[in-house]
Order: sequence, then structure tokens, then C-alpha cells
Amino acid sequence: MRFRVAQDEVGDSIDILVVGGPTHVFGMTWPSTRKSAAEQAPGELVSRGRGM
Repeated sequence: MRFRVAQDEVGDSIDILVVGGPTHVFGMTWPSTRKSAAEQAPGELVSRGRGM
């Protein structure tokens, strides 16, 4: 299942939620690197807005 927008709440049926993200060397991505990656993506992005 692919969501285009992060949900505001996690349903009661969820026992565990694991969230991660891409990292660059020693930290999380910067807005500029995410923008660059979006510009280079060969297809449609799953989410262009907020996410977890």
C-alpha cells in the first residue's frame, strides 16, 4: 500500500510502527538534497508533501 500523504493518526490495529529515512554519511538529509533527488527521480514521486 502506498500513501501519498502521511496519516495524522495510527490506527488501533497497529502493534508496532518502524519509521526510518535515508541518511547522508552521518545525518539525515537536508532540504536541498531532497529537492535535488526529487528533480532527478525518473518517475512520479510517491509523496511530495509531508511525511513521517
